[in-house]
Amino acid sequence: MIPLRRLKALLPLAALAAGASYALHLGFGRTGPLALTAPLLLILLAHGVFVHEVARAGERRTAAGQWTGLLYFAAFLGVLIAAYGYIFALVGLNDGGKCAGLSHDLATGVFFSVITWTTVGYGDVIAGEPLARLFAAAEALNGYLVLALFIAALVPVFQGLLKANGRD
Repeated sequence: MIPLRRLKALLPLAALAAGASYALHLGFGRTGPLALTAPLLLILLAHGVFVHEVARAGERRTAAGQWTGLLYFAAFLGVLIAAYGYIFALVGLNDGGKCAGLSHDLATGVFFSVITWTTVGYGDVIAGEPLARLFAAAEALNGYLVLALFIAALVPVFQGLLKANGRD
């Protein structure tokens, strides 16, 4: 397993690579499997950091340490939604009659990412292409798994709060 500090050091590099990939996409219209590499790497690295932080959740004894874990979750969620949104912008989405073809708009991709992660599914933006459907299914499953890990990380926090208040 990769040490946590190495994962944290690689995270900004992966974010920079995803940003450069998006700039190439905007400037030169470059798409394809290579353009998807940076956001997928960012998602994998963010997962590694998040899993490490969840594993350490029971070790945090101070309120500041527990808030740090919640901050990691919020940052991880932001990275996850942004990376999937970028993937959807690259792959393209059917945007409910707004445009005749596929929408490659980043805002639409992030919107679809939030709707998919929360499994709400309004239906105004849909993943029509097979690759977009694959990533939508992966993100929906990701949403369930991340939420389960987050709840597992919250259990020790609430147990500590109950013990601190004298309620066992």
